[in-house]
Amino acid sequence: MPVQAENPDSMEKTYPTCSSAKKDSDVEQYGDGLFFVPVNNTWTLYYYDLGISEAIPVCAKPQCTHDHDNCDAVYGLGNVIDGYSIQVKDGRIYLWVNMSAGKTTLYSCLQDGSDRLNLGDFVTAGNASTGNVKRSFIIGDQMIMLATVGTNKLGYTYERLFRRGLTKDSKAELLYAGEDDENIEHQLGSMIARDGKIYFTDNRFDNGFDHFSSRLIQYDCASGELKEILSLENSLIDYTVIDDAIVYSRIVYSPAYEFLPLRKLDLKTGEDTAFSSVGGNVSWDETYYYVQTQTGPDWETAEPSDIVVLDASGKEIKRIDYDILMDRSAFDICFSVKSEEDFLIANGLRYGESPSYVWHICRKEDLLADRLETHELVFYYGSGG
Repeated sequence: MPVQAENPDSMEKTYPTCSSAKKDSDVEQYGDGLFFVPVNNTWTLYYYDLGISEAIPVCAKPQCTHDHDNCDAVYGLGNVIDGYSIQVKDGRIYLWVNMSAGKTTLYSCLQDGSDRLNLGDFVTAGNASTGNVKRSFIIGDQMIMLATVGTNKLGYTYERLFRRGLTKDSKAELLYAGEDDENIEHQLGSMIARDGKIYFTDNRFDNGFDHFSSRLIQYDCASGELKEILSLENSLIDYTVIDDAIVYSRIVYSPAYEFLPLRKLDLKTGEDTAFSSVGGNVSWDETYYYVQTQTGPDWETAEPSDIVVLDASGKEIKRIDYDILMDRSAFDICFSVKSEEDFLIANGLRYGESPSYVWHICRKEDLLADRLETHELVFYYGSGG
């Protein structure tokens, strides 16, 4: 069945806080649960409470049916294309909603959905540019945003890094554009926030994968300094940030699609050393690394495989088969596991008359202790919404 609350009025009005410096994501862990928005025809904000295994619309109105524009949790009916970057700061939720007309609006509300504020559309200073915000982080009193702001002559979209305040109608200030070239595909992505700094990748593709490169950039929110941390030719970067180091895996496409073994770059000394024999999408939760390996002959057919858990030194302490989290045979597409502070989220897609996304959420502490308890979320999209 699609996501819904069995008892919408049972929702707790506040959530215990948890701190996280994490990769960009379309979910936000808070307390023993997650804020998220299903991919379907109604842009509705939910909180999934693992304690009661229930998805609850973030709405403070009693007896609300959560299917109309006056609902606190509903941010658009039929005209929203996507939404990202749900964040919580000082008791308020902040979220961007990307409308089909090409407009992106920042909203804020209390944790129960009440006191919704429209903080304005994404507009650059002087109304020079508008676009869709893909990812953002709140650092202090500013929001750092990665936004798609146009296409080049070949039809490739391009992104820029901006910042804005959290007050109403604050204008977006350009921070980073990279090098413009009308003949290549140029993408920014993979944002991580940690210790007052933003990290992101600058990927360039010349004639597809005939030649490509990846640069890792650091932006210091206090000083405004931008600097290159790492640059690779003919490979892309997946990475995570620890205290004074980057742990990263190179992604190569020839002769086969492959994540190369993890390496560790010391940000103080510049020393770049081997870290582990495994490679993959990597995340760090202050205790362990979680590495999502993949198998397949090329990037279009590669599927997630094991989740390898490493200790702080890079030693493998556990290997978890993806099928334990989610049976791949039951889905048309399986995606890489999302790693939040306390949870792993395996997610897959089913086609058919009622296409649906399915999430299986597991607590990390349960998986490490060989206790398998998954929480399933199913939500329909498209014609089945």
